[in-house]
Amino acid sequence: MNDLKILREYFRGHKVGVAFIVLAALVGAILGAVAYYQGWLG
Repeated sequence: MNDLKILREYFRGHKVGVAFIVLAALVGAILGAVAYYQGWLG
């Protein structure tokens, strides 16, 4: 539970950075799914 408190404090102080990381992960997941279904992975 202590880790969650630290994580929550980090989110409060670095909202832009956290939003960027979440957005980048979402874009990466979408691109990965598209590449998989298009057969681009070999």
